[in-house]
Formats: sequence, structure tokens, C-alpha cells
Amino acid sequence: RRVHAELARLCEDIAPPPAGAARAAPPRRSAARRKLQRSGGIELGSAARLLKLKDFPPAADFAELLPKQHADWAAAIPFAAYTSRTGQLNLASALPHWSLPPDLGPKMYAAYGCIEETEPLDHDGDGAAAEVAAGAGAVGSCPGSTKLHMDMSDAVNVLVHVAPSRGGGGSGSGGGGGSAHAVASCRDEVSGGEGDWLSRQRGTGAIGAVWDIWAAEDEPRLSAFLARVASERGEAPAHPIHDQCFYVGRALRERLAAEEGVRGWRFVQRQGEAVFIPAGCPHQVLNVRACIKVAQDFVSPEHLPRCLSLLDAFRPLPRAHKRSEDLLGPKAIAAHAASRALHALGAHFLHQPPHESQPPQRQAPPPRPPP
Repeated sequence: RRVHAELARLCEDIAPPPAGAARAAPPRRSAARRKLQRSGGIELGSAARLLKLKDFPPAADFAELLPKQHADWAAAIPFAAYTSRTGQLNLASALPHWSLPPDLGPKMYAAYGCIEETEPLDHDGDGAAAEVAAGAGAVGSCPGSTKLHMDMSDAVNVLVHVAPSRGGGGSGSGGGGGSAHAVASCRDEVSGGEGDWLSRQRGTGAIGAVWDIWAAEDEPRLSAFLARVASERGEAPAHPIHDQCFYVGRALRERLAAEEGVRGWRFVQRQGEAVFIPAGCPHQVLNVRACIKVAQDFVSPEHLPRCLSLLDAFRPLPRAHKRSEDLLGPKAIAAHAASRALHALGAHFLHQPPHESQPPQRQAPPPRPPP
């Protein structure tokens, strides 16, 4: 309720005045909202004006700010041995109490949806939306909720709330104020050019988001392909994935498969479902409806080498780049995890009784009787 109220106030602040109305003085914003906007927590897309609240809380600890919700999250999180803060298979739990641990969450994400699969686009029946859809040949104009990127650590993302359908009113953006062109592009993106793709997805529960994930081994070819696309558009990003400047739409995915032979996994996320994102795997998200998600980062033993390689990949980025700073500290995590493992092994062998399979030690022969 607090998040919805905050987003409603922000919408009132940003919404343009009606035509012909005098522009009133902007309302006074609270210090918390100004800090949230400065930290990048509120994004306003130029194409569809999709409001998004990400990485909440931006600085405070989720457990201290919302203790009841954090207790519910800790009790319900899947595979707690990996994903929990204190899980034995979460290598970040090996950091000592006196160190500066990385901020692995949980973090909350609230974003409006681009479309609604149950809402007809041309709800007025005047054919205007069909003309927009026919003219929206640039499928890549779909803004997406989270653009293509990859994280240094593993993560689990749980969809905790999906807003109900608006029932055929408005543009289908769930209150985001998206333009008809952007809605048409997003709808064409989800349909995939093969009919209603969402309607063919089996399962129970409301569909909230559509995910695309690529294998970590395909990242070099995916980066090279997006660099060529950026060059064709006259853009020069520092890195096409780390800059989060692409949403790989249907047209780009088809071209990627044809030119590079790279295909990813595309699936839907329903309310109550958890998505595990391995470290170093490029991924992107398109919200179908307004959603609230909670994400928790963790460091698994299986992907620690990948975390270390990503640390080296981030070093060539410009100094002012947001990914150039080492916020995870995988080397310190690896050192403390190895120390904890060696200490546990030493204590185990020190107090372990002899194994039954070991051969019995030779006993000295009894002394000979005197003659």
C-alpha cells in the first residue's frame, strides 16, 4: 500500500496539465522522494512513460525497514541453502561480521505493465489501433520493463503481485500512460508473429512478465551482434549489454539467430513463481501487467569462477560507468569461503574416529615364556 501510494503521488507530480489549463506550481517533494529520484529508483521512459520503482530500498536494509515482510520472505524463499543470507551454500555467508558485506538484498521492484493480454487493443472499435499496429514496423521500439543486462551474482526473482486486468479500458499500460504506438509494439513483441503467444502458455495464475535469458557462453557473440546493431544506428555504447541500452525484440532475436546462431529461452512468469538467473547470463524482462517482484542475490559455489571472470570483464569499462565498481567483492568471498571450508574439514578430521575400512594395526607378538 505504501508503494502504490508513493507511485500515485509521483504520477500526479509528473502528469502534464490538461490542454488549455494554466500550469500550476510544482508540488513540494519530500526529501525521501528526492533522494529516491537522485538514486535512479524512478525511471520515466521517453517512449511509453513507464514508471518503475527499482532496488527498493535503495540504501536501507530490507530487514530493518520492513521486518515483518522480510520474515515472511525468509520463510518462503526457495532453496534457502543457496538463496538465504545465512545459507551454507551461499558463499557470501562466509564473510565475517567485521567485514563490509555486499548488498545482496532482498530488493523490491514495482513497475507498470506494457500491455495486458486480456485487453483488446482496439477497444473503441474505430480501427485506429489497428492502423497504429500496422504502421509500427519498428518492433524494437517496445521499451521493455528491464533492458538486456547481466549480473555478477546469481539471483532469484519472485513475482509476488500481479495487478488485475483493467477490463478493456485505457491503453493497457496499467496506469503507466503508454502511447498507442508503444502498446502496439509491445503487443506485437509478445505475440511473436505466431498468433497469441501468451494464450498458448499453460499454467495457472495470472501472467505478469515475459522473460528472455541467454546462456553465459553465448554472451561474446550476443555482445558482438548488438555492437554491430548499435553501429548501424550511429550509437557507440561502452558495452552493448552493460550499458542496458537494448531490449532485444522479436526482429532482433530473429536476426541474432540467423546471423550468429544464438537462441535464448523465452518463458512467462506467473504470480507466485520464482525465476533463477545464473550469474553472467544476459536477460531481459517485459511486464505484461503491473507487477511487484522481490529479488535476492546470492553467490553459488558452481558459479564463483564466472563471478571472478565478470570482475575482469568490468575493469575495461570507463571509470564513471556504473558497472566499473566492484560492488560484490568475489575475491574476498572466495577467500573467506575457502578458509571456512578448510576450517570445517580440519575440525571434521580432528574429531572423527578411525574408519572401519582402515586395516587394523599390527599388534606386537606376546612375549615368549621363559625356558
